Amino acid sequence: SADEAARRSGVSVILQVSAAACRAAAPMVFAKAEEALRDRVRTLRLLHVFADWPLAELAFMAQWMEDREVRRGHSVFRAGAVADSVYFVARGSVGLSAPIRVGSGGSSSASGGESSGGRSAPGSA
Repeated sequence: SADEAARRSGVSVILQVSAAACRAAAPMVFAKAEEALRDRVRTLRLLHVFADWPLAELAFMAQWMEDREVRRGHSVFRAGAVADSVYFVARGSVGLSAPIRVGSGGSSSASGGESSGGRSAPGSA
């Protein structure tokens, strides 16, 4: 590959972007990032768990969140798995189900504004 050939020949490949290009692009890049952060803060404000949080704390939390689209039939987490995240349903709805044992089990759902996860989940979503 080109990378291997460059390593063998001792040649490094660097990427150069002019200062003028950086100055021209920065406002657009930062404006997009800022708008995405505002959207997440607006979404967080709609969730009852964050309703009373100050704006600064919402903005901090929003920086660490990722948007995930989940299609019907796809799992977010599975029963018995150790959860490493908390999930908030921002839009739409998800089904929650658990293995059915005699006399227990079943299913329910979560809609926009609700959360799930953060501990070992009894069911899967």
